[in-house]
Amino acid sequence: PGSIRQAAGDPQSAEGLLLAIAIGSGGRDDRLAFVRAQLGAGVAGAVVDLQPVADGLPLIQRLPAVLLLLGSLRQLDPAERNRLIGVINGLITRGGMPTVFDYALRKSVMTFLRDGLQHRSDRWPLSIRVVREDLRLVLGIVANSGAEADSRRMKLAFDAGWAQLQLPSVLPLPTAISWVGAMDKALARLDRLANRDKQRVVRALTAAIAHDGVINVAEAELLRLLCAQLHCPLPPLLADL
Repeated sequence: PGSIRQAAGDPQSAEGLLLAIAIGSGGRDDRLAFVRAQLGAGVAGAVVDLQPVADGLPLIQRLPAVLLLLGSLRQLDPAERNRLIGVINGLITRGGMPTVFDYALRKSVMTFLRDGLQHRSDRWPLSIRVVREDLRLVLGIVANSGAEADSRRMKLAFDAGWAQLQLPSVLPLPTAISWVGAMDKALARLDRLANRDKQRVVRALTAAIAHDGVINVAEAELLRLLCAQLHCPLPPLLADL
């Protein structure tokens, strides 16, 4: 939409729209108050002005809109970008626990803003067997997000994903109420896998999401966001969606 392209034209408008997208709907007042406290009334006012634009974005356009804003946002100096990253991080659990999609969107925004500010780690990559517990957590949460409180569907989705990893069988972890911190650590460790192992992880996530033979828009976008955090390409069946 033209309103998105216009907002992407300068860093201040881009920042306001990015935060409007990140704030989402549920718990909005608490999140807006946090933005005002951290970045001032001017930025909070821009967020309020641009909230209707963000609300008008269909699910499938949210990630492309974020990517469009990055050109302007990367003109911010490192201190401003780090401050914005901190605010996005602070939005994740304010106003209640997020959906897995909202969590992944906010984490991906942080990843996009951080890339270029920091050098990627030169540490040795981790073995996929070392991150089995991380895989169990991430797959369990992704499987649960599409199961609609149906434990049988969750297990089918988890088992379909785990089979792609060619690791010894395990049962999924129960989804804790406060899963965000554990998910942060798990995704950071999975990002240290070698590229060939990341591809196995993406195949596993795809299998879990597609276990019922259907990938809806929300599931496809969730997979895009998780791939972005792992710095790994989308699988071919989703690349053109």
